[in-house]
Amino acid sequence: MASNDQCIICGNGQFALISNEIREGEEEVLQCDECGFVFLKDFERVRYEEDYGSLTLDEAWDYETQLLQRAKSLKRATNFIVDICEKLRYKKLIEIGSGIGASIFSVKDLLPDTNIDCVENNKRLRSHLEKRFNGTKAYKEIDDVNDTYDLVFGIQVFEHFPEPLSELKKIEKILNKRGRLY
Repeated sequence: MASNDQCIICGNGQFALISNEIREGEEEVLQCDECGFVFLKDFERVRYEEDYGSLTLDEAWDYETQLLQRAKSLKRATNFIVDICEKLRYKKLIEIGSGIGASIFSVKDLLPDTNIDCVENNKRLRSHLEKRFNGTKAYKEIDDVNDTYDLVFGIQVFEHFPEPLSELKKIEKILNKRGRLY
């Protein structure tokens, strides 16, 4: 999105403020009045490749405590992902914007035979994710992914994309023929 004057999905110029904060701090979250697309007002200034912190995690906690606490907050979403995988017999997943790895942890806990890779912009987290979840590949960008997946999912991530339509086109390339996006 080059500016916040027009919705990049439908071109509408009217937005509603739906929140003044995200878990990382004060940020305006807007929603298009026409199509309902949700995005951060000033997403360009957030540097995801750096540690931008999280209000849901205490810096004094070790990594495992942070992982478990975040997993609790994502329980509903990860249970839904598990249900999809069980129903459609999906075994190969990739998460966009995995952060600390709470979703990977929860899904692997319930479906240990599932292979989950991820896309995470933060360099430190990518390294940690590959070490913590043996067999998980952590990519910096969707463009770096050279495989296809049964399920591509992202939890609270699309509002961070400057060009979500472009990202959707990239995601389409890494979905296998019977794959789904959640």
